[in-house]
Amino acid sequence: MTDDSRTGVGTPQYASMDARAAEIEAGAGRPVAELLADSSESAARFDEAVRSLSPAAWERPVRMRTGELRTAAELVPTRLRELEVHHADLAAGYTFDDVPPEAARWILDDLVAAQQRRSGVPPLRIEATDTGLTHELGSGGPTVSGPQADLLGWLTGRTGGSGLTSSDSGTVPSAPYWI
Repeated sequence: MTDDSRTGVGTPQYASMDARAAEIEAGAGRPVAELLADSSESAARFDEAVRSLSPAAWERPVRMRTGELRTAAELVPTRLRELEVHHADLAAGYTFDDVPPEAARWILDDLVAAQQRRSGVPPLRIEATDTGLTHELGSGGPTVSGPQADLLGWLTGRTGGSGLTSSDSGTVPSAPYWI
């Protein structure tokens, strides 16, 4: 969490996308014990930041790295999204199939809502064949369907759409940029 919610002063999460990529790359090769310690410390810092917010700070808008505004209250479930997606990224036996269905649905709802606020997102309909979840981005685009976990992997750019089908000549399109 940035200081925005406490102070109202914008604090960028990263200086640039290149800086973000460099930080991720620099941290990726660390030993497992160091990664675990960093994860635990990060969770403790987030917990402390959340618990110390004033009532007014919970409603103060903060700017996400993508430019969209959210309240501090909306950042708590955003943290869940980050944890679930990056847990699957570790390739340590936890996959999008392991994300609890309720959490997966919330993450998908959040991703689509963010895309609906952006301009230039191509029209698309998604349908989860196992949970009944459906979403529309504009109208007239192809329908991409399959299990909710596969949709989550695809919409977060982690998979190429394996396990999914498309009404548009069977080729699953590239997912809209999610963050």
